[in-house]
Amino acid sequence: MDDEKELAAFEVAALITRQFNQDIDPIDQEKLENWKLKSENNRQLFDDLLNETLRELALNRMGQFDTDAAFNRLNYRIAHPVIPLFRKRKLLITIAAAATILIVFSVGLYVYLHRSVTPYTKVIAKNDVAPGSNKAILTLADGRKINVDDASNGTIARQSGVQIRKTNNGQLVYSINPVGSALEPIQYNTISVPNKGQYQVVLPDGTKVWLNSASSLRYPTRFEGNERLVSLTGEGYFEVAHNKNMPFTVNCQNQSVRVLGTHFNIHSYPDEAVVTTLLEGSVKVSTSGDKNAKEYILKPGQQAVHLNGHISIQAGDVAESIAWKDGQFLFHNTDLVTIMRQVQRWYDVQVDFNTLPDERFNGAMSRNVKLSQLLQMLELTSNLKFKIEERRIMLQK
Repeated sequence: MDDEKELAAFEVAALITRQFNQDIDPIDQEKLENWKLKSENNRQLFDDLLNETLRELALNRMGQFDTDAAFNRLNYRIAHPVIPLFRKRKLLITIAAAATILIVFSVGLYVYLHRSVTPYTKVIAKNDVAPGSNKAILTLADGRKINVDDASNGTIARQSGVQIRKTNNGQLVYSINPVGSALEPIQYNTISVPNKGQYQVVLPDGTKVWLNSASSLRYPTRFEGNERLVSLTGEGYFEVAHNKNMPFTVNCQNQSVRVLGTHFNIHSYPDEAVVTTLLEGSVKVSTSGDKNAKEYILKPGQQAVHLNGHISIQAGDVAESIAWKDGQFLFHNTDLVTIMRQVQRWYDVQVDFNTLPDERFNGAMSRNVKLSQLLQMLELTSNLKFKIEERRIMLQK
């Protein structure tokens, strides 16, 4: 079973466990229902997992050994598949995926029902931190700033023949007034998302952009000429409206990404590699400010990694790259430093990166959980112990 199949099994197990615990949100519920509808085998496996007799058998077996050790072994098995000789045999892949789901579901269910709340867990809860939410600051061309999350739904500003509306699902939508708008000067707006925030904006051409925490996007109130140009800091997921006569270009950290219409993610935080991940269509990536710079064309599933002035192309983990946009933490052999960078921005906390060990993790969890729940998941798949003190995450020695 390849890594994608195994990780998918891990995610499904987490969804089933959350449903059993009655702690599943509507988005995850829809994901689970879609998975069940994909095949009769999936539906049958789901029914079997919720069968009381099978469940009691699994729990009894889980009670015979250390659950922390079980999580550690499971983590190792996911990172190091044990059936590489049978990757192309569909039946064995299905069986292995089902076995992974059963193991993870059993472990998760056992921990949920039997694991006691230790004094340490209570300490974490006492200093807990809530997750991020939809929040952003819109800076208009005249310098006015609008706190978007505090603004009422509906029209929040008008400028240069453009109406800016806030919707009830966390979007800013730009609509151009066709009457007289061409006579208005083009102006620029900036939407800034702080730590512990996220937001979505629909640009005047219909392009949709999702912005992650600690990110900002500068864009014109109207696109004219032979190019659509925006500037990004931080992380954004783009669904670009197709226009063969007006390419769409994203500038970020001495790099430009040029497209006609496609879906891609750009991770471009200061002091980190710029990673462009393509989902659909094609994009051209190059270093900016250099007329002789080489252009790299990405295919779906590939990433361009720009570090120290050099761009390399590699196969990308698409699911992990865009998990944030879908409201998920998704770790696939992910190092602890990378995880804690996400945690620091989403929960607006401080992390001492110099103390982090070289540990890697596999797992999935909703981003709509308190910080303590995420840290406990990391603890269950390692020998680490965390504590939260004054919005700082520290390792217990």
